[in-house]
Amino acid sequence: MKISAIVSLLFLLALVACTPTKEEVCSKIDEAVRSNIEEIAETYQLSLEIAEVHTVDYDTINENQLDRIRLSGSHNRYERFWNEYQTQKAGIEATLDQLEADQKKGQSPSPARKKEVETSAQRMIVLYDSVKHYLTLDSTIKARILARQDTSKIYFYSKTYNRYRLAGRNTADTSRYIVDQKFKIVRLSN
Repeated sequence: MKISAIVSLLFLLALVACTPTKEEVCSKIDEAVRSNIEEIAETYQLSLEIAEVHTVDYDTINENQLDRIRLSGSHNRYERFWNEYQTQKAGIEATLDQLEADQKKGQSPSPARKKEVETSAQRMIVLYDSVKHYLTLDSTIKARILARQDTSKIYFYSKTYNRYRLAGRNTADTSRYIVDQKFKIVRLSN
């Protein structure tokens, strides 16, 4: 009995000793965020001066919570494209009504007006394709959440203060980042 209690106690102590402190996790998140900012600057060949990266706090989230964050972002993009589509549609309908009224008066549309309608129609197609894309993405993420059996994978959802100068523009804000257990930034868009 005593041996099993001692073994259990030793196991518990080993587990606690291997768990990083909050400060250690924050420091590793800082490194990941700094590396991410540097990678973006390098990719787009922009000048960069990082003054400060400091993780203020973080929560742990599982894969379903991560997918719900993705779902929220995807839904916001869907709504933005849908609203733009509706605005574009209303504009082209008004233009077509005006062209029809002009034709009834015997006036033919100018080449610039025809070009405007064609450009608006092409823009509507692009917007509609974006709407379909984000609706499909929403459905895929929802199905993935419902089908997931194992939610044991943990991510760090940080609140990190950034202050840097990128391409001549100063930035100072507190941003949210999602970092995996290997301390790599997780991209939210697919």
